[in-house]
Amino acid sequence: MKNLILIIISFFIYENAIAQGSSDTLKYFYKKIHSENCKAARENKKKANDELWFCDTLCSTIDIDLLVIDDSKKNSFLNEKIQSSIEKPYADTGEILKMIDSTAGYEFNFTVICEFNQKNIFSYLVSNFVFGCGAAHPSHDFSFFNYDLKTQKKISLDELFIPNYQNDLNKIAEKLFLEQNKGSLEYLDLEPGKFNLNQNFLIQKDGLLFLFNEYEIGAYVVGAPEVFIPYKEISSVINKNGILARLIGK
Repeated sequence: MKNLILIIISFFIYENAIAQGSSDTLKYFYKKIHSENCKAARENKKKANDELWFCDTLCSTIDIDLLVIDDSKKNSFLNEKIQSSIEKPYADTGEILKMIDSTAGYEFNFTVICEFNQKNIFSYLVSNFVFGCGAAHPSHDFSFFNYDLKTQKKISLDELFIPNYQNDLNKIAEKLFLEQNKGSLEYLDLEPGKFNLNQNFLIQKDGLLFLFNEYEIGAYVVGAPEVFIPYKEISSVINKNGILARLIGK
């Protein structure tokens, strides 16, 4: 299938680059992209009034707030990674392209934000929002990506910790999760002693942030629950020769 970003570019309405000054590891800026397709809406408006539904008269739109790395060629690989992370949910079926071409009233929003940019660690968040007019509610997805700029590779949990760290990390995470999400516990699917972190984590200055997407561990009403784990709480399982040691100075 053709590259999603390139296809979207073919019908941009506008784009606006917002420069971002940076004294961190990398320099970057944001580019706003908007596109819309009113083909289906125009066709629907030709129908008899008694056949016309409000949603059928709306254009379908795509809005992207794109993070762009503005640095040396050495780190240009990140632009490819960012583009790929936006495409991934739809790349196999071309679902987004089919919807915007043939369906009225769909709204797609993709946002990529730099979350961490220090000591050769670059982390970003990709969030997407999809809503079809008439649906019960929109859907959201939030994904974190962490890269080691020295190796140009995505950082995994396993390389941050010592071997067999999982049980200790999950026990600490469960305690903190319950403390930090007290108001939502009745809507969460949790069994005491069986809490498991996922792989959706963000490296931050003072700890790791884990995020669970809609329906992953609870009802839609709880949204995307998070748990923040300070490094001081998990110092016993941190790999002293790993990436976090570089960050926290151990």
